Amino acid sequence: MRWIETPRSIERALAVSPWIGLNLDIGHCHAAGFDPVQLLEAHRARITTLHLKDRQAHGGPNVPFGEGSTPLREVLLAMKRQGARFPANIEYEYRSAQDATVEIARSLRYCERVLA
Repeated sequence: MRWIETPRSIERALAVSPWIGLNLDIGHCHAAGFDPVQLLEAHRARITTLHLKDRQAHGGPNVPFGEGSTPLREVLLAMKRQGARFPANIEYEYRSAQDATVEIARSLRYCERVLA
């Protein structure tokens, strides 16, 4: 099986057909060493959904919003500048002593503060 996991493989996949869209996961992109803002800007017309999560670089763990090194703020502001019309889904993929709804609400407040 071949994976679509690098900027070049994304370009090859999108070149197959104009009907292929991109679900950009910025956490995975960042952890793999790629710039999610650059990919967002390069492929904004083909992005159908976006996954928001914060992670540490170089394959590091998922962490609460604002505690990792994923450029969440820059991605959110780029989406705002572009007038993005696709959904951005908050992903909760880390361990916490808090209830999942508390953590998701915390992530949403982070996004609201950035976009205010």
